[in-house]
Order: sequence, then C-alpha cells, then structure tokens
Amino acid sequence: MMKLENWILINDKGEHILIGDVYNDVRKKFTDGENIRTSAIKMISFDNKTAITQNSVYDLGEQSKGTRMWPSKKDQDAQPPVTRFNYDTVDR
Repeated sequence: MMKLENWILINDKGEHILIGDVYNDVRKKFTDGENIRTSAIKMISFDNKTAITQNSVYDLGEQSKGTRMWPSKKDQDAQPPVTRFNYDTVDR
C-alpha cells in the first residue's frame, strides 16, 4: 500500500484531497518522496490512518506539522460528506 507522509488535507473546488510525499508505489507511477496531489477522497479514517480515493488506498503517515486540517468546525456543515474528519488544530 502506498504511504503518504508530510500530508495536508484541503478542499479543492468542493472536493477533499490530500497533498503529501508518497512512498511505496508498487505501480511505479511515483518515485519515493515525490510530492503528489491525490484525487478526491472517498473515505478517510484517522483511527486506521487510511485514505481511499477513486483509484488508490493510502496509509497515512505523519501529518505536516503546524497545519490546520480543512474544513474548520464552523464550516463543516457546508462541506461534502467525507468520513471522520478531525477538525482540531494539529501542532505536533
């Protein structure tokens, strides 16, 4: 399974995506450490550290330090449904 390190979660034109450094791409589309933008997230679980997109499954490693996961609590009702977002500030 591909692993995404130093990732951030953002909203891009109404779709939630991840941007981060990918590792272990068995399809060899990406080289280890290459910074990528995923396609739209279909499911994400912070408990299991897994994100699923249209074509890929990612093991979520360390989140980028000092970033805020989007959307904020006040905006969550206006967002498309995605499973188990963590809306707290992440400053590790």
